[in-house]
Amino acid sequence: MLEEVLKQEPEVEMLMMQMPEPLFIKNLENVQGDERDVILFSVGYGPDANGKVSLNFGPLNRQGGWRRLNVAVSRARYEMLVFSTLHAHHLNASRISSEGVLGLKAFLEYAEKGKRILPASEASSQALQVSHVHRSLAAELKKRGYQADLYVGASGYRIDLAVLDPESDHYALGILLDGPMYQNAESARDRNILREEVLKQLGWNLLRVWSPDWWDNREGVMDRVVEAVKRGREAKKLRVQAQAEAAVTHEQVTFDRSQNPPVSMDKDHHVQPAQPQKPKEMQPYHVCVLDAVSLGSDWFHSPESTELLLGQIRKVIQEEGPISRSLLTKRILQAWGITRLGARLDQRFTELLMKIQPAHTEVNGMTFFWPEGIKPSEYGIYRVATDDAQRRMAEDLPSEEVAVAVKSILSSQISLPYDELTKQVVKALGYARSGSALEKSIKSGIQRAIELGFAYEDENQRVVVK
Repeated sequence: MLEEVLKQEPEVEMLMMQMPEPLFIKNLENVQGDERDVILFSVGYGPDANGKVSLNFGPLNRQGGWRRLNVAVSRARYEMLVFSTLHAHHLNASRISSEGVLGLKAFLEYAEKGKRILPASEASSQALQVSHVHRSLAAELKKRGYQADLYVGASGYRIDLAVLDPESDHYALGILLDGPMYQNAESARDRNILREEVLKQLGWNLLRVWSPDWWDNREGVMDRVVEAVKRGREAKKLRVQAQAEAAVTHEQVTFDRSQNPPVSMDKDHHVQPAQPQKPKEMQPYHVCVLDAVSLGSDWFHSPESTELLLGQIRKVIQEEGPISRSLLTKRILQAWGITRLGARLDQRFTELLMKIQPAHTEVNGMTFFWPEGIKPSEYGIYRVATDDAQRRMAEDLPSEEVAVAVKSILSSQISLPYDELTKQVVKALGYARSGSALEKSIKSGIQRAIELGFAYEDENQRVVVK
């Protein structure tokens, strides 16, 4: 149905091509590894005309079928909309032995009714027991002007005390104690590792307080708590500021730390704030727009069109290169008003490219074509789209171009942990958020920067400028 719509409405496909991440339609079998902000989840089973429901659910019925369901229902970053004629009440638990089908029943019930149907675990019921440490720590915080809420959360991974930021309605710190929730964890890994990891992924600024420390050195513990609250508030301000800057410009701003930031004065000799400077390596991305060709797809395959097509290919490579093969074909097809690249068209492009034989590189199975006179190893800029319509897919980023962004960032930062460098490169290239495909391209770019001698990785897994 989607393919039919794209045939009838070419502009819809054009809009899809401009999305930061491609739209996909996949089944339970091949959706693993994909994530999107919003997932539309369709249940393909339902009652027949007589209201009877067959309990044959294919892969879910098999051993380990619950794992497949777990993969399918965890693909959404923010929101999942469930479409189903099958409801939880259609599945009689007494007739079901498969974990996968029982999981589907529980999932449908949760989708219909929300959190109120989730079972209260022993850990969460025990967590409501307030210890003396909880009370005394909350009282000390109140003396110092901080309000603390007990057992914040709705799962087995609650925060023992959550300290409110006095200047906002957000929590500045989560305090973890060795109280009932800690004691009732099923394993040491749950107590000491998983709980903190899950809460940190949810954005919590955490501090662990041990009961013996509280009894022996109450003032020292309170000093640590207050300092952690201040750090949490500062980190929050920096995150908000960074998000605001990214939303306005999507550009990476760097300064040479060896020099004082530039200042200017107005006519009354008042110092004016320095204006952020773009890195000299950063250039706007320019899309090559070809003249429209209204000869039809049949003429595209005609020998008479060969010279026209060769000229178009040369023009796109020269003006927009380095450019991936997929993006090159997209530019040509757009000019011809063709919406889809089929096998026959792909073979036509292969024949045309063999005639030209442009300089090219291969990365992660993708081919990139380079303009005449430009050596990939000497490439010196990275290009950032000025609007969403020009932004390239992650797969369309040449590793040499990403390597230049890596070099530019490290020139001011000197060295960065691998993960932090990846985040900064994502921002520098103009992307609002990352994803598996983008991270893969950035990883290739960092490796290329190392190969080209721009940087090296030290023993602490930090990438250091050369």
